[in-house]
Amino acid sequence: MDRAHNEGKNASQEVFMRHRSPLMRVELASIPNGSNILAAQLVIVAARDNLKGHEHDINPSMWVAEPCNRPWEEYDVNAYRFAKDKHWKAIGGMHWGEDPDFLPVYVAHGPGGLKTNTWDFTEAVKFWTDGKQANHGFMLHGDSKGYVTAWTREAPEVKNRPAVLVVYEPKE
Repeated sequence: MDRAHNEGKNASQEVFMRHRSPLMRVELASIPNGSNILAAQLVIVAARDNLKGHEHDINPSMWVAEPCNRPWEEYDVNAYRFAKDKHWKAIGGMHWGEDPDFLPVYVAHGPGGLKTNTWDFTEAVKFWTDGKQANHGFMLHGDSKGYVTAWTREAPEVKNRPAVLVVYEPKE
């Protein structure tokens, strides 16, 4: 039943394997179309200050960002549906056949296991700013070696909220 619950307004969320990870989206509208993306980083902060007893939050693990192919409703999406009365073809969007729920590509990847995790997000930003793909967000999920309870944009302190830092040259 937990998978049927939407966590969109919580200050923190579990990020784990794809069946228990939230959908995320970064707003890239301020980057002019055709800009040259030089570098980008995705920053996710673990919500636990005291990791004693929660070592799984810092276990070395591999993480990937997989782009969503469905326009989802932030406060309605869950493991079974991406919007009211609109269901994933398979739980957690695990259908990659014809008309996939998620595109069969990783737009970012890298190791995790730190209090503050950063991943190279350059290819992801290029993916959504080249004008070929709609930005329906992504799912960040890891292997089964570890997970993180991460702060969301609802975190009380701004310094703990997730961020994407982008360096680009505008098209002339």
